[in-house]
Amino acid sequence: MNKMQFVLIDESNGATTSAGTALSPAVLEQIAVAATVYLNRDVAAYWGLPIGATVRVGDASSIQAGEWAFVLFATLPEAPDAIAYHDVDGNGVPVLFDAVSLSDSLIGSGQSVSVAITHELAETLGDQSCNFWADDGKGQEHALELCDAVENSDYLVTGVACSNFVLPSFFNPTHAGPYDFLKVLTSPFQTQGYQIVRTSGTGETQVQGKARRLAKRQHALSRTFRRGARL
Repeated sequence: MNKMQFVLIDESNGATTSAGTALSPAVLEQIAVAATVYLNRDVAAYWGLPIGATVRVGDASSIQAGEWAFVLFATLPEAPDAIAYHDVDGNGVPVLFDAVSLSDSLIGSGQSVSVAITHELAETLGDQSCNFWADDGKGQEHALELCDAVENSDYLVTGVACSNFVLPSFFNPTHAGPYDFLKVLTSPFQTQGYQIVRTSGTGETQVQGKARRLAKRQHALSRTFRRGARL
């Protein structure tokens, strides 16, 4: 699995948050350091993912093979209601974007740039291809987004506010919990922020390859496209 190396690229051209603060190289570096700790110490550990994700500050010309761009703009015209979102490009490579002007601060609690950045980083870590869904057993499937359901809670990492995130147990309808890092949820699939949901499909079939295998419930990976966004 890709160790997930992210590059924060500031293309906001001095755009300010609602508090009137603009990004600086020093603040962006502070966010990158906190995000690296957040991904490895917290998110990857709870999700059983390889440790070694990195977040650094750079520009478009400095991106190396295997690194993924997280670009910060003033606004996102293609997603005007989203503070930030993650997607995949035509080659299946994750791409991430943030609208600085829609945040209320740079690194504080709430709708800050750092919370939005860590929100999207965690969700890319959890669903690199942005196409996994979980069946809640009640007729709906929930997008496997790690931060949407708890986007209204955050905590400090090296002095920088980072997004709360759900645990794998959140997507298990019979699990006893806890369901998120900060333990604010009381049941699986509970929504305190928002979630992307759809009606569960029917008519499952078994696909057989050349080798004989035990029958398994088909996990449909070819699905209607969705984009993970922090609204």
